[in-house]
Amino acid sequence: MKIHILLSLSFVLITISGCSKENDTSADENHNKFPVPHWQADTSGLLAYSMTTVIAISDSLHQTVSANDKVAAFIGEECRGVGVYIVRGNAAPVFYIMIKGNADESAQIKLKYYNSQSSYMYITGDFINFEVDYNYGTADLPAKPSFTPM
Repeated sequence: MKIHILLSLSFVLITISGCSKENDTSADENHNKFPVPHWQADTSGLLAYSMTTVIAISDSLHQTVSANDKVAAFIGEECRGVGVYIVRGNAAPVFYIMIKGNADESAQIKLKYYNSQSSYMYITGDFINFEVDYNYGTADLPAKPSFTPM
């Protein structure tokens, strides 16, 4: 009888713990954690032209933005610019990115955003084309690209 009760209790505990794990939708299951990236743009001078972008992190992510976060611009897999974190008084911080390219280049740019608090990486789709001397967003009216988890 005692064995039967112990087996029944064990079965109930296993079932309950199994259900709670299945229903656990913590952020760790929805996102991969990433090491801190060490992005560097080309400094050889081969990419002689530039454009700038000033971005604010989207409303869904902006509450965890910090000076330790990283943003970079990419054409394909090549890093073309690394963001500089800028505090704007009472307004949300922004990232200023000088994006390098060639005069005849019109390739699409995507951004990657690393959140240091969560160790999550986010990415945009291709959202703007490289255009010499173009400014995408300003400090007063920053662009807000949509980032999705990687």
